[in-house]
Amino acid sequence: VLIYWYGVAWEHRWDSYSFIPKNKFHSYEEGVSKGFNILPPKIEKKMQSRKMLSIVEEQQLNGLAQLEEELERPKEDRIKWMTQFNEEYEDLAADFTSDGDNLIEG
Repeated sequence: VLIYWYGVAWEHRWDSYSFIPKNKFHSYEEGVSKGFNILPPKIEKKMQSRKMLSIVEEQQLNGLAQLEEELERPKEDRIKWMTQFNEEYEDLAADFTSDGDNLIEG
């Protein structure tokens, strides 16, 4: 199953997808029933005492915030923002002008 990890920073979006075995996958409803939609008490305690969060804890915090935003959108609009970017070749092509300047010669 291909999954998206909420909370991964935009500049590291290529790390936000993983394949996991189907037997390790839980539906959203199962996750909610297990409390996966709630910030873990350990993270809450660290935040209250103003301790620095680890990268993973920061990702969990950001992920829950992103998930809440996504749940407010209609299903067909969820995660659309993730596909609104240019591929590297598109950015590179935009750097070239139509009059032949900046062309790469082989």
